[in-house]
Parts: sequence; structure tokens; C-alpha cells
Amino acid sequence: MIAAWMLGSTLFALLLSIAAFCVERILRMIGRPTRTPWAVALVLGVAWPLMAPLALAPPQNTTSGTPLIISEGDMSPAAMIAAQLPSQLTVWEQRAATLLLVVWIALSALMLVRLLIAARVLARVTRTAKHVQVDGESVLVTESLGPAVIGLWTPKVAVPEWFLQLDGSLRAMVLRHEREHCNSHDPQLVWLASLSVALMPWNLGVWFLSRRLRLALEIDCDARTLRRDIDTTKYGRLLLLIAQRQSSYPLASMLAESTSHLSQRITAMQMLPLRKPVVRVVLFAGIAAGAIAVACSPRVASDLTGPGDKPVSATAAKLEAQKMGPGAVYFESQVEIPVAPAPGSSGPIYPAELKANGIEGTVLAMFVVNEQGLPEVASFKVLRADDPRFAESVRTALPNMRFISAKVGGRPVKQLVQQPFSFALGRNMRPTTTDAVLQPTNATERKLAAKRGTGVNTLKPGSTPASAANAGAFKKEPAVVNGPYFESQVERSAGFADGFKLPEYPATLKAQRIEGSVLVQFVVNADGSAEMSSFKVLRTDNPGFTNAARDAIAAGQFNPALVGGRAVRQLMTQPFAFSLSR
Repeated sequence: MIAAWMLGSTLFALLLSIAAFCVERILRMIGRPTRTPWAVALVLGVAWPLMAPLALAPPQNTTSGTPLIISEGDMSPAAMIAAQLPSQLTVWEQRAATLLLVVWIALSALMLVRLLIAARVLARVTRTAKHVQVDGESVLVTESLGPAVIGLWTPKVAVPEWFLQLDGSLRAMVLRHEREHCNSHDPQLVWLASLSVALMPWNLGVWFLSRRLRLALEIDCDARTLRRDIDTTKYGRLLLLIAQRQSSYPLASMLAESTSHLSQRITAMQMLPLRKPVVRVVLFAGIAAGAIAVACSPRVASDLTGPGDKPVSATAAKLEAQKMGPGAVYFESQVEIPVAPAPGSSGPIYPAELKANGIEGTVLAMFVVNEQGLPEVASFKVLRADDPRFAESVRTALPNMRFISAKVGGRPVKQLVQQPFSFALGRNMRPTTTDAVLQPTNATERKLAAKRGTGVNTLKPGSTPASAANAGAFKKEPAVVNGPYFESQVERSAGFADGFKLPEYPATLKAQRIEGSVLVQFVVNADGSAEMSSFKVLRTDNPGFTNAARDAIAAGQFNPALVGGRAVRQLMTQPFAFSLSR
């Protein structure tokens, strides 16, 4: 979430502030300029948080593993939570992240507009000011601006009209100070400080670094000015005098810009280099090194890269599941024995109107099965339905369905089930004894079904599952003539051919460390090609993932489904998960 990144960025900048403060103390004790640590810290405080998500990103896979036939267990718990059944907390986190991003953009835009206005004001002052020679120096005489240095690439000294009435020695000190600003490229650093704050207006550490940099610029300039045999007391009084009459401008290096800094500047002017500063130097160096070490620690780095969902292995998920309390909802990857349809369970009834019109279709539903094997109707969600009447049939039948509950550590638990229902008609579009097909939900159940000699559990209208023999007969006599087969109706399901190129991770999403998944449906022709006119998106986390999946399927080759040894068309439902391995 962006809030964690923002907090990490602020912490990083504050830690750099501590390090810069300590280095400044060391430099001041030995009589050296103090601007460098603040300038370096400010650049790092802004640039590194923006670069860290890219620089610290590990090698990334195109997709997370080999794609499998759809089941909720084929996705990690994190992906299921984020993509299919987000909790209320996750929804609010997403809304909060969006709100923070909008506020950030708005504040930055306002501050950038403010800087643009200030730049235009200074440009207008430059155009309207009088170019005169004062004590041999070319200056701009304005109504009220100055003494200051204005301009980015060609800085110029600007002084107010009242400056001309000062004593010659005072004017000389002011002009010397402003020339030092020009010679040291201080205007560029002032712009850097202002832009940094505009880019991260919420970052308190950046605000502090910017403020301290501008103070360091003035202290260094004071020190260089006083080297010209200028009386420190007289110079300090000059600062006080100018501060009372000076107006502040955000993009100008001014002699007495901030009255709150005057006491610190006067104190710094009177400070003499220590003769034996070894102990203090070592102390401040140790504190600076400690602050830098914490700023570069993995904990702060993990906040800067963003708290994205980490891939969760099945073993880790099941170990984590052991810690979950009573009443918790599990995913298939977290349980030892997943949910399975119970013998004798009733199923959906084929809607009479659709059956009469020869309309077939499927429903992909999701719901929770509790510890007693009963579906929780309140959790029912339709992920996809070819017709609302099919979905309503499943919803109506759900309270009467019975399942064998999932188990963890030998105890029954709740499990989130993603269940497809297929409504198919017999040959020549004649209704058969099979109304709806409850397809296996996971690899384990498919294997058990294969051992029993059945590919699916067939449900009679409002009745009990068909016998294994009937199911086997249904497998041998698929209820399809020209239309595509379902997986449960073929002897060998369609699959990826050797050399199939998985979808490429969209570069923009990879750069932003955005993870997600896409669930698509399409027909695989008898020649192994994908029938793109049948391509449907059942669910997607991002259009970029959808486009990547569509391109890969269109360019890819498949092994066609087989019935009686011959290749047939099959409707294939396929999830693709895009994750960034850490």
C-alpha cells in the first residue's frame, strides 16, 4: 500500500537528516563548509524512495508457475483474497491508497503552481528593475526585493531602493555576500530544495532537509564573506537591520531570508574551530553511521519497495492455516483435504425455458462450505454466468446441496469453494437425464473421480447424483454435436503444447510492482489453435494482464482434447497469475 511506502520514505529522509546533522557538526568543528551533507541527503531522500521499487526488485518471472485448469487452489491465498473475495479491510485499504495518491498529486500540483508563479514574479522583477552600477558592481535596483540573488542559470544581484542609502561599508558587505552566493551556485540549490518539497509535500523529512540546506547555504556564505576581514559584530547587526526591512521570496537566495535562522547564523559566525575535536568527531561520526545503517536496513528497504503480497507456497499456507482460529475461512491450498460433493446431494435444475429453447451454458460460482458440509448462502457470489437464469438456478439449489467438509489436522473447517456448473443438452439438442454438471473443483477431486471411473458428478433435476455407470456413459457419449466440449466430457483435456510461450509480464505493471491474475475462457479447436472469437474475460485485475493473456493465447499452440481417439473442440477455462517473486 502506498501509505507504507510514504511512511518508509519519511522515515528514510528523517534518518538521513540525523546523519546530515552529525556530519554538519563535524565539518563545523573543523571549519569546513556544511552545505554538502544537506544537499546529498536531500537528493537521496527524494530520489532513492522513487528508485527503490525498481532497484531493489528481484529477478521476476513472467508468470507464477505453470498454468493449471481452474480451481481456487491454483491461486495463492493472497491472490484469492485480493482478486476474488476481498475483505472489507482490503477494500478500504485500496480506497485509502487512492485517496492518498489524489491528495499527493493535488498538493504537488498546488506547490508547483506556486513555484511557477514565484518564478514569473522574479522574471517580471528582472525585466522591470533598473540596471545600475553600485560601488563598481552591476546590480538590479527594485522597489522592495532584495538584497537577494535571483535567476537560475544567470543569477543577478537585486537590491531595493533603500539599499542605496546605506553606508558604503555596509553596502560592500551586502554585495560581497551576494557575490558569494552567485559564485557558489546557491540559486540552483535553492531551486533543488523548493522542487524537492513540491515533489513530496507530505514528507516531513524532506521539508526538514530543505530548510536545513537553505540555512547551510547562508552559514557557508557568511563564513566566506567574513574571511574578507569584516567585523563579525558589525556584520551581525547588518543582518538584523536587513531582516526588519526585507520581504521573503521563495526562489531567491536572500541575505536575511528567515528571521528564525538569524540566531543560528550569528552563533555559527562566532564559533571557532576546536583544537582537539577528536572525541566529538568520533561521537557524531558514530551517530551518523548508525543512522545511515538503519536507513539502509532491510526493514526500511522493504517499506520503500512497497508491501505487496508475497507468493505463498502450499506448504507455508498450510502451516499458516494451522494457526487460524475456529470459524476462519480457508482456501484449498491451506487445507489437507479439500471440499468435495457429498453422495446423495441434489443439484441445480435446468431452467425449463432455456431447456425448451435448446440453450446451454455454464455458471462459475463461489461460496463457503462450513464445517458441517453446508454451503453458506450469504457468501454466494456469481463470478460468471452465460445466462442469469442459470445463475438463479444454482442459487436456488445451493441450500439443498451437501458437501464433504474440508479438513485441517483432522478437524473440519470452512473452505472457500470456486465451483463451475455446466448446463448441457443431449445429442441433437434433446434434453437428457443430465440437467447440470457439477464439475470437479480441484486436482485432488479429479484424481479421485478418475479412480472411481467418473469424470464428473452428474446431478439429476432436483435429485441425487447419478451412478458411476451413468457418469461413465455420459463420458463416452458426450452431449455435444457441433458445439465445444467441456473438460468433463472428453477423455483427454486440451492443454498447452510444448513450446507454448507464457504471457509476458506487462513492463509498466512490472515497473510499478503490480501483481494480479486474469481468468479467461476460450475454445481450443481440433487443430490445436485457439478460437479467438470465443475469447472471454471472466475476471481480471488489470487490462494489461488481459492483453498479455490474449496475445499469448492467440499466438500459442495447444494440444487438442480427445474423445474416442479423435481431436475435438473444447471450451477451456484458464487462469494466469502474474506475481513478483521476492
